[in-house]
Amino acid sequence: MDREFLIGVEVNSRNITAGLVDLGGKIVKKISMPSEISKGKKKVVDNIASAINKVKKNKILGVGVSIPGIVSREKGLVIDCPFPGWNNLTLKKLLEEQVHVPVFIENEGRCFALAEYKCGMFKKIENSINVLFNENISSGLIVDGKLAKGSYSAAGCVHHSIVDSKQGKLEDYASPSAIERLYKAKTKKSKSIGDIVASENDKTAKDLLKTAGTYFGSSMAQLVNALNPELIIIGGILSKSDNFIEAAETALSEKSNEICGKRVKMVGSKLNDSAVLGAASIVI
Repeated sequence: MDREFLIGVEVNSRNITAGLVDLGGKIVKKISMPSEISKGKKKVVDNIASAINKVKKNKILGVGVSIPGIVSREKGLVIDCPFPGWNNLTLKKLLEEQVHVPVFIENEGRCFALAEYKCGMFKKIENSINVLFNENISSGLIVDGKLAKGSYSAAGCVHHSIVDSKQGKLEDYASPSAIERLYKAKTKKSKSIGDIVASENDKTAKDLLKTAGTYFGSSMAQLVNALNPELIIIGGILSKSDNFIEAAETALSEKSNEICGKRVKMVGSKLNDSAVLGAASIVI
């Protein structure tokens, strides 16, 4: 009898990564290719379909696709997305016409949350806030063992939290792309977020990471007070920054209430390919 498989796909502005995943949550085949966002949505959709077909086997139960922005899994619709021309895109329908298996789409932050809940080292933690720092900030909430979606598929949009008196949002200070932009504005030099995180002797880099961490911790305090989670799990490049994490923990401790704030722990994700695994998991 043929083994059954799932396919998980991560789509960001740089790359498309597709993984063939067995029912035990193990990636048995994976490919990456450029997303080519600048060539328009049809080209990107074609590239996603091509990546899926390259890892597809005979017994595929379905495909899950992780997308930045707000999506409706039920409608197969990309509602609001940073990719040009992708708002209100019927991505599920467009992909199913090319790959001929059921396709499900979900926000990348919620895929990250599902991957941690089902496959991560803290799996089965019933209440957690999961925040992914890729190019931007995405998040997913596990509440009483279930993925929270909200009335309009936008639960957990922490990147829109107001963090200063000028109505600045968290993503304006703490997203990797914002930190890169702020670093260039202050130094007149370009540096990738990876290099900024690794710059132990660069005061500007340290200050920006600490500021980002402070704003992030303050934003998390509001959610911690409301949801009383056990863990805040951080994924992506900023999970590797001690300056960011320490500042976030300090702000969280100062601004959360005594009962919730003292019990919640902030941890970095150790899970590789979380978006691919999380996307695959939405199929079943």
